[in-house]
Amino acid sequence: MSSARARWTAVDRLWRAHQRYRDLHGERLAAATTYYGFFAVFTLLLAGYSLLRVAFRLDPSVADPVLKIIRRYYVPFVEIEEVAASSRTTGVVALFGLVFTGIIWVRALRSSQRLIHDLPQEPGRPLPRLLLDLVVLVVYMVLFVVSVGISAGLLRLVSLGFGGGVVLQILTWPVGLLVNLVLAAALLVGLPRVRIPFRRLRWPVLVVALGITLLNIVGNRVVLNVAHAPAYNVVSGAVGLLLYLYLIHRMVFLAAAVVAVGDDAEGHPQRPAS
Repeated sequence: MSSARARWTAVDRLWRAHQRYRDLHGERLAAATTYYGFFAVFTLLLAGYSLLRVAFRLDPSVADPVLKIIRRYYVPFVEIEEVAASSRTTGVVALFGLVFTGIIWVRALRSSQRLIHDLPQEPGRPLPRLLLDLVVLVVYMVLFVVSVGISAGLLRLVSLGFGGGVVLQILTWPVGLLVNLVLAAALLVGLPRVRIPFRRLRWPVLVVALGITLLNIVGNRVVLNVAHAPAYNVVSGAVGLLLYLYLIHRMVFLAAAVVAVGDDAEGHPQRPAS
């Protein structure tokens, strides 16, 4: 391994990133963040779906494709429409819950990444920091709604005769990847509030975006198999969502470690500006 590190800069960088991730107990950080993210993502989907129902005025021709996209490409193991239809006040409750749980989740994501970057975990003053976390949460929700809306539009075109299922998949994957590229950049740079040169950022962002896309489209089958194992029949939805979020958080924190260590030849981490 020493000879490979001396010969290839990329190998050395990955090795140092893994060391930092391990020294900071990245698995525990991912598990803790997943705990907060579980509640935040569920309320995010519930609030987003409720808002879409209002925006589309309960038009089944539009709402049905949206439901299909959410189930298939985002969290197919959560029956979100059943929960949303159970009460007229679900959307309002979900919005309030989203603010509370979402801010805690954003704070956990930010502080964990800043720990990996060896920066103060709570930058700035409390009130501006809280407002910025809320803005970040809104941006994430908008990206999700835009992604679902575009995918639902493509599905609507297909249902009108413009292509078939294969065409839908071919069109949906690049759209999802593009949105996930924006999400990955926001997660690795905007959320932890670090300034990173593009050359150090491009590959981690691309890997995270590809990972999320593959997890949404292909990996959900693996997650579903685990979630519907006999031992998990009672809590299959929760297990699937927890596993999904845990894999994403581990991927993000590993990428953050790669960004944090930089690519300096001597192997000393480059401290990003905050």
